[in-house]
Amino acid sequence: MSNVYTNLPAALAEYPGNTSKRRTKDLGYFRQFRMSVNIGTVGSAGSIVGLQYSLDGGTNWNGLDNGSAAANSTLTQAIDAVGSFVTAYTNIIAAARVNNCLLRIASSGGDGVADPSISFIVEWK
Repeated sequence: MSNVYTNLPAALAEYPGNTSKRRTKDLGYFRQFRMSVNIGTVGSAGSIVGLQYSLDGGTNWNGLDNGSAAANSTLTQAIDAVGSFVTAYTNIIAAARVNNCLLRIASSGGDGVADPSISFIVEWK
């Protein structure tokens, strides 16, 4: 099932523009993740998606692989071309490897006009 983000903004924002895709996961057993992204309708040139985590119920968000506050993960996938893409595995930051870690898809680089449509799967190991 695809998710459309209407008027994807340039600033870092939650995909698809609301909290409907947030998930809680026990990351204590995992060390790495990768993303499988299927893009049906492209975003503007330079638009990307990545993963963030929160340990305080969604008040503060950090990159899942870098721990940087209010930042996307270093591992991102461009969403400015149609197709299916699988990223390489990357390490999950130690602080996020806990029970009940709240996760969300984060996006940036939009032009405020394009409406990208993607399917997004995260693989853990």
